[in-house]
Amino acid sequence: MTTFDLTDVNCGFAVTAPVTVTWATANATAVEIGVDDMSPKGYGPSGTTTLLVPCDDEPHEIAITPESDAGSGESESKNVSVD
Repeated sequence: MTTFDLTDVNCGFAVTAPVTVTWATANATAVEIGVDDMSPKGYGPSGTTTLLVPCDDEPHEIAITPESDAGSGESESKNVSVD
């Protein structure tokens, strides 16, 4: 993984809140990104997407796994805190 960044989450009175995920990879053809134990979704090797996380005063893990013709690479994860 070359870069993997998350924005802060601000819930206010919402049930869910967006977090923007930005990533760039080297030697990957795609990535899979998942929140907590939910099924990951596939994305291109570099990009930006917005995911929703629950506003439940708990930290949530966002994991990204690079994919290539050789298979899955090493996953990286970060926790976001919900305010």
